[in-house]
Amino acid sequence: TWRNKISIFFLYFSDCDDILLNGRDKDGIYSIKPNFAAKPFQVECEFKDGKAWTLIQKRTNGAVDFYRNWEDYKEGFGDIRSEYWLGNEKIYYLSVQATYELKINMWDWSGITHGPSQQTGNYYEGGSSFFYIEDEKNFYRLRVPEDFYAYQNQGPGSSGLRLHIGPFTTYDRQSNLLQENCAIKFHCGWWFRTCVRNSNLNGRYYQGGYRFPRNKTRSQDDMYWYSVGQSLRRSVMKIHRVSNATAKMSKLLTRN
Repeated sequence: TWRNKISIFFLYFSDCDDILLNGRDKDGIYSIKPNFAAKPFQVECEFKDGKAWTLIQKRTNGAVDFYRNWEDYKEGFGDIRSEYWLGNEKIYYLSVQATYELKINMWDWSGITHGPSQQTGNYYEGGSSFFYIEDEKNFYRLRVPEDFYAYQNQGPGSSGLRLHIGPFTTYDRQSNLLQENCAIKFHCGWWFRTCVRNSNLNGRYYQGGYRFPRNKTRSQDDMYWYSVGQSLRRSVMKIHRVSNATAKMSKLLTRN
């Protein structure tokens, strides 16, 4: 009956913040259904220091190939219990239903040896106080603050996305705004304004790390964040709701 359909609809939470508000705070896999999304889907939730984070990307060991086509990045791929990209369509519905901040956790290969080891590598953090992406017809364009000074309180390296305010690009699809296919050049699916790379968390995974002096030629296709002196070992991208106002209504809306 229609009453049953309505009751089933309201069983789903809109994001991990909604789950926390309803009294659940155990890290794990949950089903959510953002506003206007056609159907529910699974996400990984992390609860820490009274905040809930919805994960949209995770890389841990290089088991999943991130050099994928447009459709794969649209729908998502990988294993939600290890390495994955949640999917641009899902990230879109998530990020436009409210105002979200983005946090990025990263680790390098420093001190990592073969075999059992207690070393985790050096830890780095980036992100943005404001984050959403546009819909598919706009190439899932990245929206973060354009002003460099908006990132000063977020810690070193946080503006790694600022130069990437542009359309999402894969090896088989790019916006007419780009003169070359940056995804092919950098072996990834990622956001690009130009083929000047300041970050690329979906680049090629180098086991053991691709170490390079900053003043010498280095790989251009690695898993990369501009303030880290070597290719990365692990990364997590996650979002947290900071306001119930939709992103497009926010005063933090970027200029272009």
